[in-house]
Amino acid sequence: VGEFVAMSLRLGAISEELKRFDAAEAIFRTALTRSPSNLALLSVMGRLYFHTQNWEGLFGIYEAEAQAAVDSRQRADRLFRAAEVAELRLNQIDRSIDLYERSVAQAPGFLPAISALKRLYEKTNRWSELIGRFEVDCLHTHDRSQQLELFHKICSIYDERLGDIPKAVDALKRALEIENDHLPTLDRLAQLYERSTQWQALLEVLELQSQKVGDIHQSVSLLHKCAELAEKHLDDRSRAIAAWQ
Repeated sequence: VGEFVAMSLRLGAISEELKRFDAAEAIFRTALTRSPSNLALLSVMGRLYFHTQNWEGLFGIYEAEAQAAVDSRQRADRLFRAAEVAELRLNQIDRSIDLYERSVAQAPGFLPAISALKRLYEKTNRWSELIGRFEVDCLHTHDRSQQLELFHKICSIYDERLGDIPKAVDALKRALEIENDHLPTLDRLAQLYERSTQWQALLEVLELQSQKVGDIHQSVSLLHKCAELAEKHLDDRSRAIAAWQ
């Protein structure tokens, strides 16, 4: 078998040089029937299909290389390449998403496949899947600023795409568990409470904001809001008076 494959590689290369691409493909295919997992054969066939723009054929080669790969990282790389062909050359988005997911399953930290998945989840409105990817990112990063950014992204999806304010609020509360005086998070939380008329929760956030802001004018403005809210929406005169004072 080894000698047959070696001869086929030489004959196929000669056919390529003579631009007899159909003949080269036939030679390589015949050799593959004798040695289906031969990486050298698969590699030259992949090169041939790329040169002739046979994208379906190239897709099949990458899948075959993934099956023949000896370790998970190589398998992830070949699945990623197959996914790229499906997405960019064949315009088969569902097929490409499945392959990107399989690539990440083989190598959970494989950033190119992860980035592609996030992009396609957003493009195809697969918001639950995108949230799931952000949740995984939260588990794998210890950088506080990145965690805060991810929770804000999750909040935005729940709020702007899914219309689920309770879950958007929950995402921000998880952000506050990381940094309880993070002013952008408190501000976004106040907006959500106001839109959903959760006046008691809004008052508590505004009071906390008034204590945390470093600018006295901002603090006074927030206390004004607290007083008006306590009086008009909660009928809590004592709390309103305290805020005015």
